[in-house]
Amino acid sequence: MNTTTLIANLDPLELTAVAPPLVSWKLGLVDNADQVAAFMYRGGPVSPQASVQHGLAEQDARPERSYWDAIKAQMHIFLCTDDVRYQELWRRIDALEHKTTNTLVGVIAAALGASIGVAATLVAGFVAVSLYALAKLGKEAYCAYAAPAPDAA
Repeated sequence: MNTTTLIANLDPLELTAVAPPLVSWKLGLVDNADQVAAFMYRGGPVSPQASVQHGLAEQDARPERSYWDAIKAQMHIFLCTDDVRYQELWRRIDALEHKTTNTLVGVIAAALGASIGVAATLVAGFVAVSLYALAKLGKEAYCAYAAPAPDAA
């Protein structure tokens, strides 16, 4: 499997089910994956669908922003380079009988979570945001968007 085939297997509705703040991008309330992800990490703004909850600031159980930064960096390596670290992940994805979006998110989240030392459930939403951005922007634009800043390399 390659990124073109991966994109063809993605269902934006299923990605939105994994990461509900993606609705804000679909509706034009935000312009990019970083703005969507901000709804999902601690200290970020409260997402529009969660705005009816009171006291979120005192009980903010969202993961730290560092998880988004790590997943965004790993997704760039996975999707935009031929890094040997992710050859086995590509083989696993290719071997899947039923390549539903939820399955793809789960397999990718498990691999990336293991690479940064966290559970897949903690990062699955961030993986979904990255995959949505990939599908929305296309590979070349996504890779340019997700590339690390020159001084961060």
